[in-house]
Amino acid sequence: MEVAGRIYDQLFKRRLPDQVQKRIADELQNERKHYWRRVVRIAGLLHDIGHLPFSHGAEKALLPDGWDHERLTAAMIKSSEIAGILKEDRPPIEPEDVIDVAWDARERAKANPALSLSPWKTLLNEIVCGDTFGADRVDYLLRDSLHAGVVYGRFDPDRLISGLTVVIDPKDGEIAIGLDLGAIHAAEALLLARYFMYTQVYFHDVRRAYDLHLKEFLQGWVPGGRFSADWRDLLQVTDHEVLAAVRKAASDVKNELHEQAARILARRHFRTVYELVSTHKRKHPTILKELIQAAESEFDARNIRSDNYGPKSELNDFLVQMDDGGIESSLQV
Repeated sequence: MEVAGRIYDQLFKRRLPDQVQKRIADELQNERKHYWRRVVRIAGLLHDIGHLPFSHGAEKALLPDGWDHERLTAAMIKSSEIAGILKEDRPPIEPEDVIDVAWDARERAKANPALSLSPWKTLLNEIVCGDTFGADRVDYLLRDSLHAGVVYGRFDPDRLISGLTVVIDPKDGEIAIGLDLGAIHAAEALLLARYFMYTQVYFHDVRRAYDLHLKEFLQGWVPGGRFSADWRDLLQVTDHEVLAAVRKAASDVKNELHEQAARILARRHFRTVYELVSTHKRKHPTILKELIQAAESEFDARNIRSDNYGPKSELNDFLVQMDDGGIESSLQV
């Protein structure tokens, strides 16, 4: 919420280029500008309330098809007491406006392909959910770095935010968030922080092993192996209920989930025996498949897990405002 508000203030506190100003002049009137600032901050606050216990761990395997935490977030904003709180505020805030800003537009398109946000809402959505400079990304890298006790995810958010500006994308003529050339090093630090956090923390083999153990425990513990898509049911299950269930199962050798729970609590996680590297794959394209089959044959398939979880391909192509006022791709800069 704090980061989203600061980005909003940075983007609209100064005089915008004339071609930008003309397109969003109505929204920049004092009353409207203040309204949308509140929407952006509340969208940042509520952005992830639909997460399952333990956040992203095995979300795809544990929710009904077509559902993710952002869709659950939207349902909670729209249908819970949150909607009434927003509407009763003075002046009132439309819950649908908050959803439009809080739900990543590309992910939302999968659930509702017919939806089309206005250029203004697309810009605000980018403040919270943007791939490169979104408040969610800026916040979680710094937060995860702090709580994991590592230095990998650190960068200068103040310098980064101070360099953000609204520009016209020369490719399609749409308004978008760009970066002043002077803040390019802060952006590079953000990208490196993200790279290091993924390689050193998020994709760490032991951390991934615990995701697998947790997923298997939850699939056995949750009725039917999947959580409900009804947010009312999900509110009853937090990290605490899951940890209590894990502890109960781990203490009872007769519990059908004892083994999965004991692996989590007693640190008896599966160890890595092989991790695919590109040089091996070039020499022997089927090496991973063959090693899995050999291990399953030797040690029983119940004792072997294979995990394939790579980072999404990202160009990190954002707009840079040059000193002469021109707009260039970061890939060129």
